[in-house]
Order: sequence, then structure tokens, then C-alpha cells
Amino acid sequence: MKNKRIDREQRHWILAKMGKKVLRRGGKELSLKIIDDLQISTEDAMVEFAPGIGYTANLLLRKNLKTFTGIELNEEAFRKLTQKIGGINRKIIHTNAANTGLKEGYANKLIGRSDVNDASRSSKI
Repeated sequence: MKNKRIDREQRHWILAKMGKKVLRRGGKELSLKIIDDLQISTEDAMVEFAPGIGYTANLLLRKNLKTFTGIELNEEAFRKLTQKIGGINRKIIHTNAANTGLKEGYANKLIGRSDVNDASRSSKI
């Protein structure tokens, strides 16, 4: 039997499958504070990187955003989110944060985790 390396994404999904709903560092309280600080309106076009199981996405969608786009690398999460979040002006794109294909100016608000990809520190800055 081969040993498998458990990378960041896999650890994240192990917690989600165990029932953890808020996977962002800082938990539910930080998610709520971030959303409040964004001062979201019905005129906002939002992109969420790594929406995962969709907890934060659901909070955002309650704000009646103009558009919502989730960028999700995990295929299982992508499939589930597409079914859960789908609708007019809502979409989930199965890709990584560095290759979204979204044009400059596509959204005016963005939310995501700081560890959303494994890119080197210099490429994140």
C-alpha cells in the first residue's frame, strides 16, 4: 500500500466531510465580519475563491448580489456547488485561482482564503 501525501486541499475536505461547516481560519465569526465589512449591495458583482461546501457563498447570496461567481478547484465541491448555487447570474467555475479566465473588471468585490492555492509567496504578491 502506498502512502498518500495529504495536501492542504485534502485536509480541508477531510474536515468538511466530518461535518465542519466553516473552514476559513477564524471560523463563522470571521466570515460574518468579512461579509459585513464588504458592505455588499444588490449592485455588487462578487467572486469567491474556494467556496468549498458553500457556507460563505450562501451568506453572500442572501445579500441579493447582482452576480456571484465561485472559483472552485475541487471537482467534488464544484459538482455539489453547481447544483446548490445555480441560478440566474450565479455560476461556479471549475479551475484554480490563477487561471479563472475572468476578464479584468469582471467583479467589484472578492472574497477568499489566503491559502487558496499552493503558489509560491512571490507569485501571490
